[in-house]
Amino acid sequence: MLSSLEPSSHVARLIEHCAPLNSAQRIAALESDSELAEAHASVGMRGNTAPPEDITVEPHFAYMTFVKSHKTGRLYQLEGCRQAPVDLDCVLGEDEDMLSEKALDAVKKFVQEAGKGVEVGYSALALSVTEGGEES
Repeated sequence: MLSSLEPSSHVARLIEHCAPLNSAQRIAALESDSELAEAHASVGMRGNTAPPEDITVEPHFAYMTFVKSHKTGRLYQLEGCRQAPVDLDCVLGEDEDMLSEKALDAVKKFVQEAGKGVEVGYSALALSVTEGGEES
């Protein structure tokens, strides 16, 4: 996954910095990253999308995330336009999170498969915890 990023990009440097950290340290690093916060805020300010006129039409864009089940360790794709989670057939160990090699490989595989024969674009990646501070 890192090989597809521009090595001098902020995201590449952020992943490289966070990869050896544990989950709590990664959270702290992401929360305190001012460049990431500024980029997020600037993109968020551009939003002006109106709701669709016909909700039965399949959307061209949707919000998507990849999460590790805290109960089973399985990696799931959650997407706003889907009725249920999609199991990515990847089980992460207790010490593996979304920046582990196994998780990054599963997401990379998803991106490659999704891009076959159609135009696909991605705009953001977010790592998060629940309000109680526990990983989701």
